[in-house]
Amino acid sequence: MFPVLDGDMLVGLIDREGINTLPKNSKLVEAQNHFLKAAINDTDYFLAAFKLMSLTQYPILAVVNAENKYCGTITQQSLLNALSIFLDIKEVNGGLIVLQMDKINYSFSEIARLIESDNANIMQLNTYFDLQAAAFIVSIKINRMDVSEVVATLQRFDYQILYSTSEERYENELKRNYEELINYLNI
Repeated sequence: MFPVLDGDMLVGLIDREGINTLPKNSKLVEAQNHFLKAAINDTDYFLAAFKLMSLTQYPILAVVNAENKYCGTITQQSLLNALSIFLDIKEVNGGLIVLQMDKINYSFSEIARLIESDNANIMQLNTYFDLQAAAFIVSIKINRMDVSEVVATLQRFDYQILYSTSEERYENELKRNYEELINYLNI
C-alpha cells in the first residue's frame, strides 16, 4: 500500500491491486475512486491510529496535518511497538494478574486497596468486556514478580483469578522438580 500525493497534499492510499486496475496514462483526477481514504491527523493520539487501522484493516495509515498536507505513514509494526510501550510489556518488571467479574462488581478503589494491603502497587490496569464469556476482564500489572500473596488476598475477597504469572512459574517449577526426580531415579 502506498500514499498518493498531489504535490505535498494527500490524495489517498492505493494498493498494488488498485494500481494494476488503473487505466494506463490516467490522470489523478480520473483515478480518485481507486484511492482508499484512511488518514489520521498528526495531532491525534496513537490509539486513534489503532482504531482506524483496526476498522480499515489497512497495513499502513497516512498522517496529515490540519491542511491535509502529507506528513508520513504509520505501519502496523510501529503501532505494535507503541502499544508495547503503552502497556509496559517490553520489560519484565512485575507480575500480572487477570480477574474476571461482573461489570457491576468492578471497583478500582477496592482492587487497589487489596493490592496495596500486600505492599504492592498497580503499575498498569486495563479492562474490557469479553462478549463470549459475558464477563468483565481486568488485567493488572503490579510492581512485584511474585504475585502469590496478592492472588491469595484477592481470592479471599471472592475475586475470580483467570491468570497470574505465579501460576505459570509454579507449574514450571513443579515440572522442573519432576524432571529432576525422574533424572535422579534413572541414575
